[in-house]
Amino acid sequence: MEGVLNFSYGKLFTSDTVLDNAYMPSKNFFVSDQIFVHFLQKEISKEAWAFMQPKLSRLGYKAASLLDHFSLSADKNPPFLKKRDAYGRTINEIVFHPDYKKLLQIAVESGMLSVKWDPELREEYKGYSNRLCFSLAFLYGMGESGVSCPLCMTDGVARVINSFADAEDRDRLMKHIYTNDVEQLFTGAMFLTEKSGGSDVGKNLVSAQRIDSSYYLLNGEKWFCSNANAEIKLVLARTNPDVKGTEGLSLFLVEKHKPDGQINPMDIIRLKDKLGTKSMASAEIILTDTFGKLIGKEGEGFKIMVEMINLSRLWNSVIAVSAFRRCLIEAYQFLSHRHSFGRRVLDHALVRNKLYDLCCRYTADFYLTWKAISFLDKADSGDASSGQVLRMITPMVKRQTAETAVYGIRECMELMGGMGYMEDTILPKFMRDTLVLPIWEGTSNMMVLDMLRTYNKNNGLIPLMENTHKHLILGNEYEKDKNRLTVLLSDMAELRSMDKDHMEINSEYIFKELTLFVQKGFLLRAEDSESTYWIGPALKYLNEKIYGRPSGTVVPPSTDEIIRMIGWGF
Repeated sequence: MEGVLNFSYGKLFTSDTVLDNAYMPSKNFFVSDQIFVHFLQKEISKEAWAFMQPKLSRLGYKAASLLDHFSLSADKNPPFLKKRDAYGRTINEIVFHPDYKKLLQIAVESGMLSVKWDPELREEYKGYSNRLCFSLAFLYGMGESGVSCPLCMTDGVARVINSFADAEDRDRLMKHIYTNDVEQLFTGAMFLTEKSGGSDVGKNLVSAQRIDSSYYLLNGEKWFCSNANAEIKLVLARTNPDVKGTEGLSLFLVEKHKPDGQINPMDIIRLKDKLGTKSMASAEIILTDTFGKLIGKEGEGFKIMVEMINLSRLWNSVIAVSAFRRCLIEAYQFLSHRHSFGRRVLDHALVRNKLYDLCCRYTADFYLTWKAISFLDKADSGDASSGQVLRMITPMVKRQTAETAVYGIRECMELMGGMGYMEDTILPKFMRDTLVLPIWEGTSNMMVLDMLRTYNKNNGLIPLMENTHKHLILGNEYEKDKNRLTVLLSDMAELRSMDKDHMEINSEYIFKELTLFVQKGFLLRAEDSESTYWIGPALKYLNEKIYGRPSGTVVPPSTDEIIRMIGWGF
């Protein structure tokens, strides 16, 4: 009996750790990312690369070392509304955890906004501004997605102010956007939706009454105000109740203080209790004789606001791809150092096959997103044809990347088993945060309707398809692709003879397949001797999505192939 009781657990198990002793998390999300580094180095000028490389490396280090701590802390300690002070006076103060400001500080000091909006940098790196800004946003999004919303809103507000505000407001406000000092920063917000319509903005009810040549008094409730504490808010309101739909909406610049320095009245009813992006404050706000300054002309508000909405959709795409990348890397590193059934989990065929699927989806979405951003840079530089492509590809990339990220992060959690479900890892937070991406800036259904609207207006699909054809000719299946595209475009043309319901339903299936061809074209254009390790499998994957998997026995990808597809250096 003594021999039975006198045992040691150490003799029964060789290790009681989850991962082997060789595990080491990434030290720098920029330096480690072979796909991102390879793409960006080819995409921007040598001068822009030399300027950006140290910035990207610094932020990549912070994203891998500091952001997780601050992000999880701010997520678990969300902002709260201090409605009144001790003497009963309404103050409507939103109180943030200190780590929220640290997150914002890292973003501002990275140069994310200054590289795009500082006049000198904007001129020096003309033609690359959006790609430089988004390259930093991509790295930042690998650590924190909640604060990415205020950054997105601030970038969008800057775009509107820079293009449509008068010179005095532009000079006064823009310096607070491109500042590298978080204490001087003015963040932005877009107060768009209302209870009456949600995505149907044409049903908005908030009114605006003129009081002088520039200022109006705004009255009514805005139902979903993200970054509610912003210093600069762009608000849609109706100047003439008799003009229905979006044609009756005008855009107003609303600041925290009125022209005389008094507090501009905005009553915060409550903060939204959201599933994710908890670090950032979203609110329901009632405007009562709130001062707003007209931007542009009356009735042009929604048209101007679309500039901000479309930019926000690209932000949405970048954050989707970024979050997916981070979770994919977390799963990959875990599987590389987790052992089960006598070998590394990474070496199991079903695991490799799932990683193959996720890597291909990521690669296709990565290039789709960044090519859309390059079209934005070209359009901003005056290229009209890129502007035409951008109108179709923006809702396409927003829909595609948001849906992929939600799917991909869930799969990454499953690959990590119970560990992926634990709140002391980062995957649950990313899962919650990412679930909003198919909703924000227009739901997936709204993206289909936007693509359909662009198609019906001046046949807006043609410029994108012409661009896609030029890329597909580089592939071995060009004749096959050309024939299939001809059928799809013929099907699209037939939609015009259908009633509204049939048109919408059938366009969704067509646009989904067209997206695969657009992705394939971009990958063919980008493939070279180095990127073929991750682009080659993605092209095979897209072909199988379009034409079906060939019959016969499936050959699982090898471990080495998966490692090359991941494109990540520990």
